[in-house]
Amino acid sequence: MTKIIFRYVHSTILMFLLSKNQGKKIYDSHNFLITRFYCGVFMLLAIASSNFLIAQSPYGSASHTKNCSSFNMYIGAIEVKEVVSLIFNKANDGCNQSNAPNYTLMSTSPSFTLSEGCTYSISFTTGNAYATQIGVWIDLNIDNDFDDTGEFISKGWANINPGSTLQTRNFVLPCGLNIAGNSRMRIRSDSAGSTPWNSGAACATVAYGETEDYAIRMDTAINPVAGYTMNDTVYVGIPVYFVNNNRKPCFFNAWDIEDNGTMEYLTLDAAHVFHTKGRYCVKLKTDNCKGRSDYLYCFDVLAPPVKIENIEIKKVFHFYPNPASNAINLVMPYYGLQKIEFEFIDLTGQIMTRGEQSITENQMLIKVSSIPNGIYSVRLFKDSQLFGLSRVVVAHD
Repeated sequence: MTKIIFRYVHSTILMFLLSKNQGKKIYDSHNFLITRFYCGVFMLLAIASSNFLIAQSPYGSASHTKNCSSFNMYIGAIEVKEVVSLIFNKANDGCNQSNAPNYTLMSTSPSFTLSEGCTYSISFTTGNAYATQIGVWIDLNIDNDFDDTGEFISKGWANINPGSTLQTRNFVLPCGLNIAGNSRMRIRSDSAGSTPWNSGAACATVAYGETEDYAIRMDTAINPVAGYTMNDTVYVGIPVYFVNNNRKPCFFNAWDIEDNGTMEYLTLDAAHVFHTKGRYCVKLKTDNCKGRSDYLYCFDVLAPPVKIENIEIKKVFHFYPNPASNAINLVMPYYGLQKIEFEFIDLTGQIMTRGEQSITENQMLIKVSSIPNGIYSVRLFKDSQLFGLSRVVVAHD
């Protein structure tokens, strides 16, 4: 990266430097980027003004000539989801800079992480009066600009209608970026009647709306490693719970219950009831943009016991995730139970926590955030009678 350091430069000299350094970044003596040549001569000539608003180094600023508060074509509430998981949320804050150039840096440390190969949705609101077009750029290769191929991600997006209802647009980060680190996302708004946003408009001067920059983190995709846990013993007519070891949302999962090429479930986890006893093999196929991994496990399905109680019951309930960090789920294939008492006992025999928990749809959630890291025996009671015993691991992040 070429740096030209200066403190006070006449505009004629500045233009000469630009003519010799088109497309290179130019910094002042405080290491703040002034601009790239193609981010607009207006910014370069105005740099000497003490009240000129520039982007935090090393990104170029974006300008709006109309006051944001005059027309309220602002960037309101924002939600970002990775598949269905909410990873960022900003309340409707109206115009952050009422006066031109209406540019705001919303964060200086990463607000959320985006990973290559993942599918995302981003939702917006705007003011109550006018439809707004939204432009979004992401510095995918972390080279401190928004000029590279694929970094304009909102091509063809429909306008955002006025009002407080979130309106959602989707994008997929390309695979093969192979780079991780702190980066930047730029969001710009303008009148729906203006020239549509394009890949070269990240630093352009427009009339209406505002610009917000967010510090983010870029992450690389990981190679898939398929695997799952399940009930210790499987009986005919009793649900089996297959719990995926990989809880990352950016994977495609397919469950082949009898390893015959038919994908019965396309979900993260799966639950299945076997109706005949015998030997079964279940294959989990997990893939993402890095490749695919298969995991095959075979087990026997047994005839149900005549009376399911005590030792038989101990074998068919299931905890997940295990290890657990903040909370652990207990899955019970028994109907009619309303509450269960539980105890967590450490390796020395000390009871670390106990309580009573309601059961909803044969599941209950036990919080373990206050329990130290370690291996614990979990005892389950119904009407003060022990009917379940298992081992779980608590491992806080």
